[in-house]
Amino acid sequence: MAEEEKQEQAEPQESKAEETHAGTAEETDWKAEARKWEARSKENKTAAEELAQLKEAEKSEIQKANEKAAKAEAKANAYELEKSIAGWKADVSKKTGIPAEVLAGSTEEEIEAHAASLAPYFKKHPAPVVKGDGYRPAGEAGKRDPMREMITNKLN
Repeated sequence: MAEEEKQEQAEPQESKAEETHAGTAEETDWKAEARKWEARSKENKTAAEELAQLKEAEKSEIQKANEKAAKAEAKANAYELEKSIAGWKADVSKKTGIPAEVLAGSTEEEIEAHAASLAPYFKKHPAPVVKGDGYRPAGEAGKRDPMREMITNKLN
């Protein structure tokens, strides 16, 4: 019944639009057209909401429980996958020395391939080895240092 009343209300607006432009066929009353389509969209929205409510009411408790269980299972699977990926990243990080935070991929093979591509950038360069007493180069460690002798003599 509500739809019939809305249709009756919409019809006078349509007839008014037709009457105002009976003489000029090429001109269009855009405001009237907009109102007409707005009324139709409101009718469609209410009809869609009513249909959704009917469908939800028709669902049995078993269907609702099945849907809820399926959502929970999907969420649990997502958490398990996330945990697996974190474990794979930690393993590859231990093997390669590349931080787990920079590794990407959704399978162990992808993570290993990404680590291999990043390996040249994380390669550790050895520190230079300095031989000697720490003050002079290695060949001069046994030589006499007059400046040092002068400083130590003045302090004593």
